[in-house]
Amino acid sequence: MNYKFTHKTMEVLVKHGWSPRRAISIQDIISAWRNEGYDIFQEALDFIKTLDGITFKHPSKSGESEDESCFDSILATKGFDRLLAIEAYEPLIGKKLLPIGQGYSRHLTYLMSNDGAVYGGYDDFFCEIGSDICKAMENIICNKEFITINS
Repeated sequence: MNYKFTHKTMEVLVKHGWSPRRAISIQDIISAWRNEGYDIFQEALDFIKTLDGITFKHPSKSGESEDESCFDSILATKGFDRLLAIEAYEPLIGKKLLPIGQGYSRHLTYLMSNDGAVYGGYDDFFCEIGSDICKAMENIICNKEFITINS
């Protein structure tokens, strides 16, 4: 997948192991998603092949300290209640979701929708992080505001 990251975003990702030609084995991730009953879609497969396993530091939401985002789809899947996606988040946006990572002290689960947008969920808090992976990574790394979605 040829992502067009901003210079700053690319700098952070490269520093933490990403490269434009990165391609990891994704069978274990697919199995984890299938075992939990998720519908799997191409946008998420493209994402995990190139970006799963990347962890990086970024400013906390308050901007006063440092936080971390971990794009580990298996860990995110194990730590996320699928019913929350099905009953609360998916109806709000009319899209299917897959867990792709965690951030902000691992409280926020990163979720990718079947159109490639990235969302974040924690209990009754749900937000759009970016309309695509490039915008989402930039918004996380540059501590930009996420769009809160209310029920």
